Amino acid sequence: MAFEEHMMYKGKESEKAETKQEHQKLKKMGWGHKKGPFKMKSPLYKKGLWDNIHAKRARGEKMRSKGDAGAPTEQAIKDSQ
Repeated sequence: MAFEEHMMYKGKESEKAETKQEHQKLKKMGWGHKKGPFKMKSPLYKKGLWDNIHAKRARGEKMRSKGDAGAPTEQAIKDSQ
């Protein structure tokens, strides 16, 4: 099996591994691969309700209680799934 050149990633940086030796060297330094096409989002990707919920939780904000003004309705939650 021949080695195919491909990209290796570390954070936001990328490096091309053209030989198996380069690939092994980058791997030892902590570089890795992206885990599949699902990591790359289309420019047409639209953020939905669950994206907003996860972002809010990550910021440490509290969610609105059921029935509060501006809280998602049961129908909005069902539609997002």
